Amino acid sequence: MNNEITVFVRLLNLTRFQGLVLTKEIEGSTFKPETEPNQYIGYIPLTDDNMHEILNFIERQKIDLENGEADILISVISERNSDSFDAPMTVNALLKLCNLKLTFSFSYMPE
Repeated sequence: MNNEITVFVRLLNLTRFQGLVLTKEIEGSTFKPETEPNQYIGYIPLTDDNMHEILNFIERQKIDLENGEADILISVISERNSDSFDAPMTVNALLKLCNLKLTFSFSYMPE
């Protein structure tokens, strides 16, 4: 396994309708219910090809970036409990286009 790095743009305050629209408009995206009633979190795998689709969706659905309704989640699963990792260049490219908070997740999964 070595290291597995995945990057998602998370939309943290969606309605069910917005979640359904998200899955129709952006390939590979999903959404799931949050603990609050009628609130959903959308997950979009970040790729070189879908950055503009993500930004268009955020604009059309009036996602409030200033109030933290979206972030970039960088998730690392590693066989080693200590290491350094490079964020994929797609993260830098998206940050040049919009101001999103970065969130990190690290999981240690020994062989």
